[in-house]
Amino acid sequence: EVAALRQRAREVLPGKVAHYAAIMGVTPASVKITAARTRFGSCSGKNGICFSLYLMQYPEAAIDYVVVHELAHIRHKNHGAAFYQLIASVLPDYKERIKLLKE
Repeated sequence: EVAALRQRAREVLPGKVAHYAAIMGVTPASVKITAARTRFGSCSGKNGICFSLYLMQYPEAAIDYVVVHELAHIRHKNHGAAFYQLIASVLPDYKERIKLLKE
């Protein structure tokens, strides 16, 4: 199952990252797939983005939210008001999408 999730992540996530990065005007330094279990994604100080392969077990809307969330960290290295304003400008329903990740 892990191999299947990793393969799906490799097929799905790069396209989503490219799509939303273009909309947001940001460029990640790299995109990696990990087997992290405690977080869905992360953004390094050098703008490298990692996504957990387990994210593939969630609905499409939730996956899109995590992609946008991590891309927003390229511009804002915190979870302040400007960070969430950027997310809302791309995904106005982001609060509903967050709920999908908690189910």
